[in-house]
Amino acid sequence: MMITDTTGRRGKEGDPFGGRLEAQDTGAQVQVPPTGSVDDELLGVAARLHLQVVALQEVFVEERAQYHDPREQVAARERFSAGIEELLEANGMTAAQYELILFVIGTDEEKRTRFDQMLDRIRSGEDGEKENADPGRV
Repeated sequence: MMITDTTGRRGKEGDPFGGRLEAQDTGAQVQVPPTGSVDDELLGVAARLHLQVVALQEVFVEERAQYHDPREQVAARERFSAGIEELLEANGMTAAQYELILFVIGTDEEKRTRFDQMLDRIRSGEDGEKENADPGRV
């Protein structure tokens, strides 16, 4: 299966702000890991990381909107990418691991429910941690 951009726009690979995506069957078999490989501990780490990534994305969107020069927008994008790498490293996770967890919570209703519950607990401070509101601090 291959994902293609159907808008005709070309962006950087992995750009989460790209156009509408459409899956096409290329004949290749995709191996999907068992959803049981993502336990509550990993879901908790991913939930904390997810909130940090969302906060960083909000900062990036605001910062990028301030720039009209494409070079400044590219520099903002590079700072965002570096920030994502720092967050992943600080949480002991690779981009591939994080993407796998996001895939699992997107395809397994029970895991999604657990993930959402963890997000709610983190936001409310019930788990002993408040959401990290400063995306520059990891």
